[in-house]
Amino acid sequence: MPRGGKREGSGRRKGLTAKLPAKAIDQGFATRVLERIGEGCPKEIKSAEDFQLTLIYSSDIQTSSYNFNRCLDRKYGKPAQGVFSGDTRENARELDFGNLPMPASPEPRAAGKPN
Repeated sequence: MPRGGKREGSGRRKGLTAKLPAKAIDQGFATRVLERIGEGCPKEIKSAEDFQLTLIYSSDIQTSSYNFNRCLDRKYGKPAQGVFSGDTRENARELDFGNLPMPASPEPRAAGKPN
């Protein structure tokens, strides 16, 4: 049995992206793809829109929803991400150290060289 080397069927699929023109995606690409959603999955890939539709009509729900959302983001613009600026610490009661002796705080040093 051979060891190492390339696995059978690994790597990029040949022929899908090679058929597309160099500048296949331009303005209006997402609009054209979204207009053709109701037509169903194309039988042959003749354009970038056909390729995108095959990805949207993929049997894998994760792949199809990801590519559909990418088309929507391309057409309408990606929404801004929300930023949470609140305090994330939990409301906890103060620690009670009881009768433990607490170390004294160090005296402030004069500004200057550290050594």
